Amino acid sequence: MSKGSGRERYNQLLEELEAQGHLKAWSEYTRDVAAPPQVIAALTTGRVELLKLGRPRALTEEETKAVYDLIATLVETNMGLQRHAEAVAQLAQSMKWNARGIVAMIDQMDDFAHFRKTVKPGEEEDE
Repeated sequence: MSKGSGRERYNQLLEELEAQGHLKAWSEYTRDVAAPPQVIAALTTGRVELLKLGRPRALTEEETKAVYDLIATLVETNMGLQRHAEAVAQLAQSMKWNARGIVAMIDQMDDFAHFRKTVKPGEEEDE
């Protein structure tokens, strides 16, 4: 695989992931988040303890809808991050197989450089 085709593959994967989940970065959500300030602060900083600053109270119908929208956004974002992580895992697996092939080729070159016949694993060299 040439460098250009590798870049093209990564760009294609990013475009596919963006189309599926609208994610453009690890720190973004799939949609704008509307929530009380302490919730936004907790989401932005990753500090769950900030949620304890708000006083629990009954929610209006509009506030309940906002909470549902927030949960939906978090679920969509999580799914997008899962798709991204799966794509990274697939790329890593592909690179691992490529690396194994390269190591096998280097072993063969080393054998050749030292005038040794290359033997497949599990086979014995003819004497």
